[in-house]
Amino acid sequence: MKKISFSSFYEKTVRVLSFVAIIVLLRGAIWNIIALKQSSVTIEEIAFTILNLITASCFGILLVKPEKLAFCATISIVYAILNLILSPPDIGIGFFMFILFLVSLYAQDFFKKWKKTKIFCITISFVLLMLINLIYGFEVFEEKLFDVVGYSLIVLVIILIFAKYQLESKHSILGRKILDLRKFMSDGSLNDRDVVWLKMILNRDKYSAIANQTSVAEGTMRNRIRDVFKIIGVTDKKQFLTIYDEALVITTQEEFQAWKDTLV
Repeated sequence: MKKISFSSFYEKTVRVLSFVAIIVLLRGAIWNIIALKQSSVTIEEIAFTILNLITASCFGILLVKPEKLAFCATISIVYAILNLILSPPDIGIGFFMFILFLVSLYAQDFFKKWKKTKIFCITISFVLLMLINLIYGFEVFEEKLFDVVGYSLIVLVIILIFAKYQLESKHSILGRKILDLRKFMSDGSLNDRDVVWLKMILNRDKYSAIANQTSVAEGTMRNRIRDVFKIIGVTDKKQFLTIYDEALVITTQEEFQAWKDTLV
């Protein structure tokens, strides 16, 4: 998994969220400890008291070192599994901790290779976690199942809205549209020839002309440009031109800084 680099804004965001999580988890642990003194002790109560304290400690690590995102992924899946199994019929925190686990993995490029296989395995694992709840009876299982469906729909709607917003505006800063390729150039996903092709496509050059001017077979050029479109997050040439029409292509930090200076 890649090493995560945080901007100042994201470091502050992670620290704030970690601080809030610590407060919430410690409160839960304190209430669990009080409950243990007032009633008969159960394995579930002891488990969640310990888990809340451990989870709070892990978020404490994130509070100090936001780049340690692996801690977030690890404790999230442990918390999710125990909550989904040991807390019938409540599922809220377990479900969202599972989502946090997936987001943490995604941020570390876990799904970059063998994407479909990994998604399939994670999906099967979640289904098995749900089926385990049948030991508490069908009513508990049914209630959890409907909660999962409801929460999933809410998360899906949020993702779709956010994705649409990102697709339309993530490359538009201060009213000036740009095609920011710095990340893809630095990690080797794109090369200089890819950038030349993208610029020529933005100039409305035909594929045949682009292939001829860059001394590449048109079939080879078409196959590669399909991959390039996928890398930058568009489906085809039509969507690319719709989103990045008249956009300034930026490939280096120096170009980005020079463009920013023109906005001052």
